[in-house]
Amino acid sequence: MPGTVERETISPPLERAVPTKADRQSPISPTAASIIRQEWQRVIRDVLENWLRNPNQLADDGIEPPSGMVLRTALDVADEFQAQLLAVPDRVTVDANGGIVFEKIDGRQVEVVHVWGDGAVEYMKFIGTQLILRQPISGR
Repeated sequence: MPGTVERETISPPLERAVPTKADRQSPISPTAASIIRQEWQRVIRDVLENWLRNPNQLADDGIEPPSGMVLRTALDVADEFQAQLLAVPDRVTVDANGGIVFEKIDGRQVEVVHVWGDGAVEYMKFIGTQLILRQPISGR
């Protein structure tokens, strides 16, 4: 696997990217934990569980829909991140090979949690197009 990406974006944009509507502008308050939990619940319920109920809605020319195992792994990742009160991703999308990608974008910095088609989970951090950090979270 290459250490850097030579393009302006990680991959061509996919039309099925789902904005999570996470509120990143509000100041931290005593209710911040409940807001993070609510935002993760929206991702879990409205995106991932919806895809799990009907993965064929993601099928398209050249795009393999995620398997039930991949969707369940993505749900496990989302549950764990919710429990840790980690920031909600800006986008959740499928990749062309049956995986699911969580993206958090902050200016030129992009953090990606990728659930690959084989169920492996990996964290990547980019500054612009340069891969800064890549590490497995779990593997199958």
